[in-house]
Amino acid sequence: MAPAQQKNVLVYYNGQCFRQNNSVFFQSNTTRGFRINTRSNFAHLKERISEKLNLGNNKVISEIYWRQPVVFGNSNERFESYKVVDNDDVEYMFATHCQFEALVSIELYVTLEDVHPTDQHQIEAPPFDYTQYYSMLSQDCESQPSSSYLPDLNTQPSSSYHQSHQLEASQFHPQPSSSYHQSHQHEASQFYSQPSSSYHQEGEEEDEDDIVNGVIVGEESENEEEYVAQAFGDVEDEDVDDHPMYNPPPHMLTLDASIDERTEVLRSMNPRLPVDQGIEVGMQFHTKADCVSAIRTYHIKQSRDYKVKQSDKERYVIQCKQPTCKFSLRASERTNGRWVIGVIKNEHTCISLGLTQDHHKLNSTMISESIASLLHKDLSIKVKTIIAHIRDKFNYTVTYRKAWIAKNKAIENMFGSWVDSYHALPQWLMTMQHYLPNVVTILETLPADTPDDVTFHRLFWSFEPLIKGFAYCKPIVQVDGTWLYGKYKGTLLLAVAQDGNDHIFPVAFAIVEGETKEAWNFFLKNLRTYVTPQQHLCVISDRHPSIKSAYDNPANGWNDPTCRHVYCIRHIAQNFMRKFNNKKLRKLVVNMGFAVNQPLHRYYRSKIAAQNTNAIGWLDNIPIAKWTQAFDEGRRWGHMTTNLAESMNNVFKGIRNEPITALVQSTFYKCVVLFQRRATESAAVLQSGQQYSEACQKRIKEAMHKANSHQVIAFDRLNQTFRVMETVNHNEGRPMGRFLLKLGESCCDCGEFQALHLPCSHVIAACSHAAQAYQVHIHDVYKAASVFCVYNNTFPGIQDQSYWPQYYGRRLCPDPAMKRCKRGRPKSTRIRTEMDDEIETLNKCALCRVPGHDRRNCPNSN
Repeated sequence: MAPAQQKNVLVYYNGQCFRQNNSVFFQSNTTRGFRINTRSNFAHLKERISEKLNLGNNKVISEIYWRQPVVFGNSNERFESYKVVDNDDVEYMFATHCQFEALVSIELYVTLEDVHPTDQHQIEAPPFDYTQYYSMLSQDCESQPSSSYLPDLNTQPSSSYHQSHQLEASQFHPQPSSSYHQSHQHEASQFYSQPSSSYHQEGEEEDEDDIVNGVIVGEESENEEEYVAQAFGDVEDEDVDDHPMYNPPPHMLTLDASIDERTEVLRSMNPRLPVDQGIEVGMQFHTKADCVSAIRTYHIKQSRDYKVKQSDKERYVIQCKQPTCKFSLRASERTNGRWVIGVIKNEHTCISLGLTQDHHKLNSTMISESIASLLHKDLSIKVKTIIAHIRDKFNYTVTYRKAWIAKNKAIENMFGSWVDSYHALPQWLMTMQHYLPNVVTILETLPADTPDDVTFHRLFWSFEPLIKGFAYCKPIVQVDGTWLYGKYKGTLLLAVAQDGNDHIFPVAFAIVEGETKEAWNFFLKNLRTYVTPQQHLCVISDRHPSIKSAYDNPANGWNDPTCRHVYCIRHIAQNFMRKFNNKKLRKLVVNMGFAVNQPLHRYYRSKIAAQNTNAIGWLDNIPIAKWTQAFDEGRRWGHMTTNLAESMNNVFKGIRNEPITALVQSTFYKCVVLFQRRATESAAVLQSGQQYSEACQKRIKEAMHKANSHQVIAFDRLNQTFRVMETVNHNEGRPMGRFLLKLGESCCDCGEFQALHLPCSHVIAACSHAAQAYQVHIHDVYKAASVFCVYNNTFPGIQDQSYWPQYYGRRLCPDPAMKRCKRGRPKSTRIRTEMDDEIETLNKCALCRVPGHDRRNCPNSN
């Protein structure tokens, strides 16, 4: 379980708020800082502020104002005052702060008022009703999840936004408009009222936790996190985890089916600080981290470098890294709590580093902070897109490995480290067993070096709604594997089916070491035992020898004579190309496999035999029922490829970047959203009175259009035997013909009736001729009621992590052998094959760009 995200909060009080250069600033002699969980509500925020200010029973917080960053125009940034009054405002505050990565802390200004014993009951806030809050959370988890609101940073706040939350201009200027001043005069007077001197003396006492001791002198740290940890502390916010329902990250509740959408290079919408014009004496910053970030960003953009002479809680001194350059800078904290650049001696006279492609200060940690917002939206973002983003933002082209490391650091900041994720996996499996009835989780481990540890080996899991829903799907299962990304290698195995509306339906998941014989034995055995024990199933896969061996193994339970294992035609064509390397013949092989009847199959076979007899011999070595539709007796239901499994792999592409516990959690929450969405759609279809699914009705409509041109001859009306003649060529890949139809045997010579288990145009024409209803020949899986039954199973809610059962067993650790190599550029996991149909390019010399040799043998190297 990844740790909850924490934010730094800086509280101003006993001071004032003023506007300067069209921006709002908070100022006070005393400030307090702390860290708070982003899942906190309004009541908890007030409680934390009260604790830090030591208010006791004599003072209460009357109002809270947030210094909200706003972007207007292309890249201009300013701050406005936003009044925080409820839970929605707190959620909006945290969401907006995440969009401004340069701001290390959230700045708040609080106004206080005295508590009088006579009317204390009127001033104190009522106790927070946690029972009501728990019920609200429960209702939210049971209903359709809503994505977190993120503000549009390119637009101005609306007028309603100003009226409800914006601190009015009357609080900053002496002459506001009269109509507005009457309604908000009392609010403004409270905001500017100075606390009494007696209270100031009581609140002057400093907390020991807020004092930073020690001076760090030497090289600059990787980033400002070390300072933030000193200023705000490393203590996690423990008071937040009282909510009973677990709130997963937004990306776990997002289903993105647009798997072919191209990734765009995103430009930064919120610059860190206005340092593009340079740094100068007198520039003010809210915190030291902001000051350091501005200095670092400026030097990166100016292609200069520096070293840190002194860095502590009060000052920050740097000088140019080149000995001949006399540039130096000194920034310090002033009495008002702001950091100011006080001294800049000389200008940079050193030679620019612009010819280099990297910068010493542009490390992987800084890059990870810059791309955090990109990864929040899409974890599957490519490394080359990150490189382009950094090039666009800093004008430097970083190495592939540095960008890859930065991506993994950003993921670790979001979900925790990969090692900790393995440690947390047993508790999450126990949690699923506790809250989810009949969930299937099979974990295999190996002995570790220490007796208190075990090593992760394999994991299989599936959920009860998936198991129950599969009984109403088409009796096919497509299995496939895909690589995992991140720090540790591995393979995610998937079993996928299809409902009567042609929607992809996940069945089971597994994480294994690779597509080995033992791994597929583990997956198929558990799949058959716990998830798909039905008869008359058809398993579709590629021709991987490990899958064939696992299916044929009697111990795995797939030796039922009613079940069948068939191959994907795309992989047959791929293997054919490796053997014969003939694209024209490959196309004929694909058509031969897709042929829906035996005469059409023999037609394509004869064309292949006329061109290459060896190719026919190679095809005859494959059992004909395993790769052709004409001889499979309708077991495939028209599925000739493993496109369902590969499409599901692309849908789950983002979660393959996550640590293992977050990955398992993401499959659960994505299935929850999937069932909620499709259950609503199928229920609406069923309530409308529609009898069959949309996909079924579309095919029936096409078949009825073709049936209008058919001519029917009844041979045996009693035995329901007809002969149907086509009069119009509908370009279906075969010539027009005369087809014998036996309705009693559900057989038509065209082959479509048997392949799809749906009435073809000949069946509809014959039924119309005999005054019979063609609907009786539609399989039950296509009925709207069957599609509704697929998703008519709910996922129970899971309570907050504080309610989870504790795990006291041996610690689960990752397999060291599965750790990716640290040296060199990470290798791409995409192995391109003949199916990619790419034009081969000649390797050219890196020096002269002439093919036939490389730079080591180039004649122009000397």
